Amino acid sequence: MWLGPKRKRDLDLEIEQASRSQLFPLDSQAETSTTVSTVTRPAPTRQKNQSVIPRIRQVEEDPWLTYEPIVQLFGRPVFLARLRSSKAELLHIQKLERQSPSAQSLVDTMHQASHRSFPTLLEHYRHDGQDFLVWEAVELPAGQILGSRCSINEEALAAIVWPVGVLKGIKHLSRQGRVLATLSADTIFLTESGAVKVAGAEHSCQIDATEMDAATLKLMALADVVQNLMTRGSPGKRWSSEAQGLPDDLNRLPIDELMRVSVVPPVYHARLRLTSQSKFFEQLGSGGELN
Repeated sequence: MWLGPKRKRDLDLEIEQASRSQLFPLDSQAETSTTVSTVTRPAPTRQKNQSVIPRIRQVEEDPWLTYEPIVQLFGRPVFLARLRSSKAELLHIQKLERQSPSAQSLVDTMHQASHRSFPTLLEHYRHDGQDFLVWEAVELPAGQILGSRCSINEEALAAIVWPVGVLKGIKHLSRQGRVLATLSADTIFLTESGAVKVAGAEHSCQIDATEMDAATLKLMALADVVQNLMTRGSPGKRWSSEAQGLPDDLNRLPIDELMRVSVVPPVYHARLRLTSQSKFFEQLGSGGELN
């Protein structure tokens, strides 16, 4: 769900209009309530020792007492929502299939796989036989770039792929003997703060180290994403030879070699985060460049 600056400015108006037109009778679980939960969600604990991962908070309560839904994401059982006690904080609430036997397994997997490369799972609500997962909100799927008139430059492409991007998440999972079940431009998300998040870690699979290769690690899938993004290069600008060789590198080099600094071309050293990201979000509808 992309929320550019203009979208954010119009958000309160849209919420008011949605409430008047009863946007949420889609599901009784998503109806707003005048009863406010007595349980206040604490801010995520920042651990001094980053190796100590706090347990994901589990609550036996209707999540719609603590949160209010804003809109359901098209074609998905996911709501953009906000805390009733803090209107400015946006989150995603995923509604799992009723009586899903895998709910606890997904929560346990995300606890094990927790990493800054993946969206943070904040809470697990269970109410009346229904499970809900509360996630940090992610904004712009890389796939939306492909369907727009925007262009992307080499520094931005590198930031999506390299250590603060997708490769870091793939490497983190591989250390745990896990691999992503799927990877595409629609599962790679960019945020206005410059972060890159890969969705789907909760569905990652356990495999033997001997089975890990470019295909199972989804490096080949990442190469396809890179190749497609490169079609959105700025008109009149040529990609460097290093950038042109990136899809081939992803297909043939081991993950450990890809992660080494010596493998990263000098053109990629200047930026390790997407910068001026809000400018890109503003330009998305008018054909700007991702800087």
